[in-house]
Amino acid sequence: RWPDDRPLRVLEVGAGTGGTTAALLPALPPDRTRYTVTDRNETSVMRLRQRFSAYDFADHAVLDFDRDP
Repeated sequence: RWPDDRPLRVLEVGAGTGGTTAALLPALPPDRTRYTVTDRNETSVMRLRQRFSAYDFADHAVLDFDRDP
């Protein structure tokens, strides 16, 4: 029910192994979604990037709230 003229922006914090990501990405409209998947270390982010490489509307980034941005 999201309006067609508005982009959908999602920030997933602490994706871990990507269970939630795997459930959500296939359900989102790729032409108007910007999905950012984060985890606290680069190794996890690399795995997420590989696992979800088919979704070109998804970005992947390290986000650790224990460190200064």
